[in-house]
Amino acid sequence: MTRLLRSPRGTVSGPTEVDAAGRVAAAWRELRRCSRQLRERAQATEREPLDTSQLDGLEFLIQRTGWRMSELASALRVDASTATRVVDSLVSAGLAERTRATDDARCVMAAATPRGRRRYAAHEEHRRTIMRALLAEFSERDRERMASLMEDLVSAVDRIMAERLDG
Repeated sequence: MTRLLRSPRGTVSGPTEVDAAGRVAAAWRELRRCSRQLRERAQATEREPLDTSQLDGLEFLIQRTGWRMSELASALRVDASTATRVVDSLVSAGLAERTRATDDARCVMAAATPRGRRRYAAHEEHRRTIMRALLAEFSERDRERMASLMEDLVSAVDRIMAERLDG
């Protein structure tokens, strides 16, 4: 059985299965679309907007003093060439820098610059403000349940991806 999923604005996203898997898939699509709109609005106020891959890269680069490119690629869930392109764009923007590893001069390390750390901190504050506003609609209990369920969903995606890569 199918039904049309209606958003709070009354728009129709298309036919969707009534079962839970179909509802989750439809909600996932709507969240992706909404997050794109939020990102575009935030970027409209920036002189040099960063795309999602740059923000993801910067998020990891600020977490420690340096990353081997292979480690960064793994953390970002991308291949090494994609991680290299992300770092290239951040280096060009002055938000990251490359150095040689002290224990192996053949190995390239990437790290956030002070400017990159400031830029990410500003982005993170904006993101937290939006997230607090969105979650204010829910009770504390529902926020905790939602967080747990989303963490479980990420774990399930990781398991499925590992099974597909292994099998």
